Parts: sequence; structure tokens; C-alpha cells
Amino acid sequence: MSQKKIFLIDEGDSYYKRNLLLHENKNHNFICQKILELSKNKKKINILEIGCGRGDLLKKFYNLEKSFKLFGIDPSKQAIKSNKNKYIKLKRGTADSLPFNDKNFDFVIFGFCLYLVDKDLLFKVVSEADRVLKFSGNILIYDFYSKNSSVSKYSHNKSVKTHKMNFSKLFINHPFYKIIYKKFGDHTDINKKPKVPRNLISMFILKKNV
Repeated sequence: MSQKKIFLIDEGDSYYKRNLLLHENKNHNFICQKILELSKNKKKINILEIGCGRGDLLKKFYNLEKSFKLFGIDPSKQAIKSNKNKYIKLKRGTADSLPFNDKNFDFVIFGFCLYLVDKDLLFKVVSEADRVLKFSGNILIYDFYSKNSSVSKYSHNKSVKTHKMNFSKLFINHPFYKIIYKKFGDHTDINKKPKVPRNLISMFILKKNV
């Protein structure tokens, strides 16, 4: 069974339940800061977060800037149902088939989810993100990082494997995309160095120029 199906059937909900009691994600503050900087002087901004969970990051955006139009997608039915903010539109689904119109978003955020995507779906995921992103839009990726591609067992489900790599490479080999920002740090706080190498994450912001 594909990892996509596993997350749609039950692992997405299990992931949601495991993280219910997590404290505030410090990386969310940093992401908001960078996107606010890039959207300065723009009146209307549409943001999509892929792997949004219950929408914590999107709620932070809403509290900072009410004019943003905020959307999220996640495989967990329970996470989607937990959202009570009518101004944040969450849908159930996966990154390889986005239920949104072409050229609809100024920012597409991959929120710590690419490391769990089936490897044979990665190109489809890139294609879908490119399809829904406006010209001159931005892709923001924060995820586990490895200089070389590596595969490991997923501790929460023996049928799932994690895939760590430099995920920006999926986009920058295309002439439309270039990296405009990158940072490395710990998965709990990107402004700190990780105590163990496996906790290293990266944050890349890519610009789509046509």
C-alpha cells in the first residue's frame, strides 16, 4: 500500500492525535516573518499550506494579517474538522492532487510533509505546486534536510519510510525557479543548531520567475 493511502486511511489522524498537545512551533513565527517581508506592499495575498494539520500556522497568519486569504490541505480528517475559523479554508487531500485552480496562490508552503511523500509521487507534487502557484509567486519548504538522499524507517508506522534530502532541488533544476533564501537549524527551532544530526531541517524560499 502506498504511503499516501496509509495517511489517508489512518496515519494522518494518528499524526494529528500525537501532536495535539505540542507547544507553539517556534518555526511558525519565523515563517510568518519571512512571508510578511516578501508580501510587503501587496494588497491581496493567497497562501496555501500543504500538510497544514489543524491549521496552526495559518491561524498565526490570520492573527497577524486579516487581509490574507488562507487555505490548507492535509490527509487527516480529524485535523480538518478541528478548524473552527471560517476565514481559514482547510480541505482533506494530498499534495499530488491539489483541489485548487491554476495560478491561484502567491505562496505555497510545504509544512514538514515532503519527507513522508511516496518517492514516485514527488514529481507529481512539484507539478501540482507549480500549477497552483502564480507567476512571480514563492514556494517555501521547511522539512528534514540531508545533503544526500537517505531513507529511514518511520518510527510510528512500520509500513512507512521517511525520505530526507535537499527538497529544493526538486524545483531549482527548472529554469523558472531560483532560491532567494535558505536557512538550516533544529526541527523545533530553526534559529538553533541541532543537538543531533538527524534533527537538521532546512528552510528554502524559491521564487518563480517566468
